[in-house]
Order: sequence, then structure tokens, then C-alpha cells
Amino acid sequence: MVTIPESKRESDLSRLLLEAGLKRINQGKVRDTFELGRGLLAVLTTNRVSIFDYVLNADVPGKGRVLAEITNHNLRKVLRGIRHHLEAHGQEAVDYLPALPAVSDLWGQIQIVKKLRMIPLECIVRGYITGSGYKDYQATGMVCGIQLSAGLKDADRLPEPIFTPSTKSNDGHDQNIDAYRAAEIVAEEMGMPMDKAESLVQTLTRYSMEVYRQTHNHGLRRGIIVADTKLEFGFDDEGLLTLGDEVVTPDSSRNWLIHDWCVSPWVGKPPSGYDKEPVRQAGKKAILPDGREVDISSFKDPSDPEQIRIVQSWRVPAKVISATTVRYEALERMWIQ
Repeated sequence: MVTIPESKRESDLSRLLLEAGLKRINQGKVRDTFELGRGLLAVLTTNRVSIFDYVLNADVPGKGRVLAEITNHNLRKVLRGIRHHLEAHGQEAVDYLPALPAVSDLWGQIQIVKKLRMIPLECIVRGYITGSGYKDYQATGMVCGIQLSAGLKDADRLPEPIFTPSTKSNDGHDQNIDAYRAAEIVAEEMGMPMDKAESLVQTLTRYSMEVYRQTHNHGLRRGIIVADTKLEFGFDDEGLLTLGDEVVTPDSSRNWLIHDWCVSPWVGKPPSGYDKEPVRQAGKKAILPDGREVDISSFKDPSDPEQIRIVQSWRVPAKVISATTVRYEALERMWIQ
């Protein structure tokens, strides 16, 4: 269950959609989803920002447009041979939403997509060892049941990308799982025999690896390393496996500049992500209105009312918001050039 600050629940565009009579069927950390009928949905990517599974009382200007634009570019210009859910984006959405103004600078945040029966897994591909994967590796020498060679350092490139699915734990955090547990979850939640679930996980592995391969190569040609990425798939109304959600954006991927990665062994730490990293770092030393300093990364229960109250009381400094907008827009320019 996502708890969104009252002041961030609606935006100018969400109000337009609601006033036009659209029914909102889901409100996530960043995306609002509206029912259109005919097997279609309108997805609004907002400027909301979350860190450590908590939605902040802040917006990052331009963030929603950047995320939608990059997903649109990846699905239409970068990926080949991958079935996806996107039907229309931006100004094209006017044809599906005739009750709304024909011209608006907000249209870049809207996507019209096919409704999918989503598979209850986050399909993560890692080409480099870092983040939660590196923590698991330090503890066990493995990531999601995959044994890795000894002596790897944070941000090292892996010999080959690995598929490391995850699911949501009871406390709302991502939980890394192995392929067998992934198949069990699919079987349980989708009412599927175990052998078919195992076969589906193998297919998801192939699809996810191919999406990563194509987007990783695209990034390298533009000076960007896609260290890892999270993908989601579902079945369309014909029962065909289809890529959904956002695709290799700053919110769903860890993106580094090649230069930063090359010098990271000498500076002794992994590269800084070209995403909401300024907000994450500031959140580790958040100054509350009463003057206390808290580390939001130490909070472990996004459903706890007191933790939510504390997180939402934090006012993210304007310079942190500005630095984050700069990163999103810079990555967009490099990625779409």
C-alpha cells in the first residue's frame, strides 16, 4: 500500500483526467492509471519522487515527462523484436482523450497502453555487481542463487549479465529471489501448473536479457552504462507475453556515465547514479522541521504511520530538487540524442 502525501496526490493533469470523467484504478508511487475501456489504460507519469520505498512531500520538475519520453523512445526506437504495451504517447493521446484540451505542455507525461494481466515478478537484469546484489554477494558469494566468482568489487562488470528476479516482501521492500522461488510465486498467484511456471520464468529470462542487451548497447554508444534494470511483463488480451510498465528509465535502472565508472576504482567508491541520487543522499541526512537529523534509509516499514509522518515532514532542499532535475534532463538528452 503506497502512502502519498495529501499535497502530492493530484497534479494539474490528473485533475484534468478526473474532471473529464476518467476512472482512476491505481495510484502508485509515481504513476496514476486510468481506465479508458476497450482494453486500454491511460498512464500518467507524475513528478512525484520516492526514496527507500517512501513517497516524499516533494516534486521533481520535469521528471514525469523525462520518464515517459525515455520509455517511449526505448519501445519505439531502441528495442527490436520485443512486443510491448504502448499504443500512443504525448500529443497522440489526444485521439484517445477527446474531452481534454488538444494542446498542452503536460501531454508528454501521458501514455496510452494496452491493459495487461501482469506477472507478479520484477525481472531484474544485472550486468554489473552493485547495490543489493553486491550486499548479497558479500554475504554469500551469490546473487539470487547464482554463484559468482570470488574477489568482485562494487561496480565490477560481470562476465555475463545475470537474471535476478525479485518480489515484494510483506513490509513492502524488494526481496531478491532465485528462479525456482520466482516460478513458485507465478504458479501460486496466477493459478499455473509448476512446470508451466518454470517455463515462463525461463522465457522471462530470455526476454529480459534481450531487452538489457539492446538497451545496454544503446547506452554505451552514448557514454552511458546501464548497470542494471528492472522490467515488468504481462499477458495481453491475446495471451501473448508483453513488456509493460516503464522501460530502462532513471527510475527503473541504475545508469552511470562511462567516465565515472572508469575512474571509480581510483576514487574508491561506485559511480553516482544519473537519477534521483541527490535526493537519496540528502535523505540519509534529512533535517526535520524540529531540527533533528534522520537517516530515511534506516526506516524499514513503509506502512508504519509514524515513519511515514516523519518522512513526509521532511522538506527536500530546493538545491537538491534542482540537482535532480538536472540529472534527469541531462540523461534524457544523452539517451535520445
